[in-house]
Amino acid sequence: MDQCGCSHLISAAGVDVEDILKARPVRHAILPSLEELLYSRPVAHYPYSKIWDEAQWDPYLVLQTSGSTGLPKPITYNLRVPATVDAQSLLEDTTPADGPGYRRMRPCLHFRGRLLSSFAPFHTIGSTRMLALSVFGETVLVYPFRKGEASAAAVTAAIAHGNPDTAWLSPGVLVQMSRWAAGLSALAKLKRVSYGGSSLPRSAGDLISEQTHLSSIWGSTETGGLVLGQLDASDWDYLSFYPEYNGLEWRIASDRGNDKTVAAIVDPSSACYEPVIVKKKELLAYQAIFSVFPSLEQWRTGDLYTKHPTKPHTWKYAGRSDDMVCLATGNSFHPQGSEDRMTGHGLASGCVIFGQDHLQPVMLIELTEETTCRVSESSRDYDRVEEAIWKLVDSVNMDEPPRSKVARTHIIFAGPAKPFLRTSKGTIQRRATVAAYKDEIEAVYAMHGDVAGYTLGRTGKTGRDC
Repeated sequence: MDQCGCSHLISAAGVDVEDILKARPVRHAILPSLEELLYSRPVAHYPYSKIWDEAQWDPYLVLQTSGSTGLPKPITYNLRVPATVDAQSLLEDTTPADGPGYRRMRPCLHFRGRLLSSFAPFHTIGSTRMLALSVFGETVLVYPFRKGEASAAAVTAAIAHGNPDTAWLSPGVLVQMSRWAAGLSALAKLKRVSYGGSSLPRSAGDLISEQTHLSSIWGSTETGGLVLGQLDASDWDYLSFYPEYNGLEWRIASDRGNDKTVAAIVDPSSACYEPVIVKKKELLAYQAIFSVFPSLEQWRTGDLYTKHPTKPHTWKYAGRSDDMVCLATGNSFHPQGSEDRMTGHGLASGCVIFGQDHLQPVMLIELTEETTCRVSESSRDYDRVEEAIWKLVDSVNMDEPPRSKVARTHIIFAGPAKPFLRTSKGTIQRRATVAAYKDEIEAVYAMHGDVAGYTLGRTGKTGRDC
């Protein structure tokens, strides 16, 4: 509020904002209820006479970034930002000879009909993307909740009673639904399901893709979305970026001594690439980032991707460049793949691998609610879950080089009293979560050591939950 110069605060009835008003006194108003807003009665006319050339740079919305990779910060949208959704939807629905071989995804056509979303209206997907689909297209928005957060149960009920044609859901909700027969049956009723905000574990995605057409959508608060291609159902965990409309340059990511950098010179298919959006005058209608930051000439997305083994312009998300774990040896690795595998088997709801400036990594594991209930009732169940977790870690370690293997002594279970910190879309706030467990992490290193290229044995005890 300070950064944005807020002078008014509007809140819903029943929401306590006294602490905010005490810390920053501003004019306060209560938002009318949904019933009041929908009640048919005469209202005052508020004329709007500006034409596009006069209004395009006017601010209309300030969002804050989710905080999944750092501290949240405000981002001001002008009217040019939602206009990019309209521009992308006006592109021809064709398959150009020089394109990736897929028909373009035109947002307003892709989500035509009744669209169910698990993203809150204050999220960039809910406040801009969904709004644009409704205004520029023929999309009716269906929300699975009135208060609180979306859940697998709420989404399943919304599919039964809201009759959606398609859905745009967070990976966290989809993981829950993939573990529940009623959730999978509900998803089977939809023509397609899209996800975004973070990666989706393969075990969950494979189950869902057997029920409906599953696809990934790319975007961020700063950049909005880009022009994508429609992929085959088998490539649900890939993205197809159209080369002629996005202005992307794919640059091999530097990872401070990781042998993948060397391998990339010999075999580029093994490398991680970062897409960089480069400003081009003829593409500005599709490049929302340069409406948000008009003085920039390029934008480094910070995302990392690997190439599809056979299909051009088709990429798989590999994580964030700022999530790279840089060890004190100078070597580094990206933990995304291992973390996804740990959360894809029903025991863990979250996993964060840390090792910054240390010689070997530590793994933080957050158990699912169901698993937590089991281990709290019986020490025997705890031992069984502990052993199952270790077998899973051991399996993940088999595919990792020595520097990124996790020792059994270096696993920490998050206790119910200190859950992982998450964003509104369910993504783990890595830095904040690691900071919250700083003492526990340092205690593990102090007790069990910090050794480079640790060779794992089959003995040792995992620390009890914090």
